[in-house]
Amino acid sequence: MTGAGSVLAGLGIALATTVVPIWAFLALLNARDRRRDALIELVYQQFPSEWGRSELAVTARAGFLSRHGSVRVDLGSCSREEAWAALARLRARLPGPIRLIVQGQLGARPEAARLTVEALPALDLGRAA
Repeated sequence: MTGAGSVLAGLGIALATTVVPIWAFLALLNARDRRRDALIELVYQQFPSEWGRSELAVTARAGFLSRHGSVRVDLGSCSREEAWAALARLRARLPGPIRLIVQGQLGARPEAARLTVEALPALDLGRAA
């Protein structure tokens, strides 16, 4: 029995030191990829569907161990009015630690503009005025 017990103990140690860390690493990668995909889907929901096919380019990065990340939206040459309305909706729906980076011409100007929109301040709705 002692020989079988030591084999099982050795097998348990081998599993704990090899399989479990690999499984944990893959679980963290999966969670990061799901957060990234959810950010991209959230961006596409805020813009009209015809932009998704022609003018809009979206890339997202999510943190490996944290909720921080960034979303980069390239608007191409869409009109300024459409862009600002969609970006306001998007910034209101993005989680706080996510940075929004916007690129595009934003109107008739020939040069491309780039701006970074930080998180909106959280409103405390629980307190009475």
